[in-house]
Amino acid sequence: MKPDIDVEWRKALAEYEKAKRHVTAGEHDAAKVAAVKCVRLAALAVMEFSRESSGKTLHLVTAPAYEAVHFNWEKHCSRSCDYLREARRLLTTLRNSLPPENDLPLPTEDTPKSPNR
Repeated sequence: MKPDIDVEWRKALAEYEKAKRHVTAGEHDAAKVAAVKCVRLAALAVMEFSRESSGKTLHLVTAPAYEAVHFNWEKHCSRSCDYLREARRLLTTLRNSLPPENDLPLPTEDTPKSPNR
């Protein structure tokens, strides 16, 4: 795997962790923005990988990236913790779309609870 893909993926995970901190702090709008940003960063990293792929691998990688970029957040999420849950799901799907030899870390599963949103 190219090192820049790993760097971009880690930026996406850092943004995911930032979204978690926002939820915990009650900063719901900031959490939503960070959740969307982390998924888009991860999709870009996966698309960078796909530039080197072909055939079936190309489809397996680009289909989840397309879904991630075009995900309708407002339709499927109302609270900031919903955004975080969907971000984790999409990040996991993106990570799992890559061939097994690409050892990128998965997002952590400890979603903070948001009492209001």
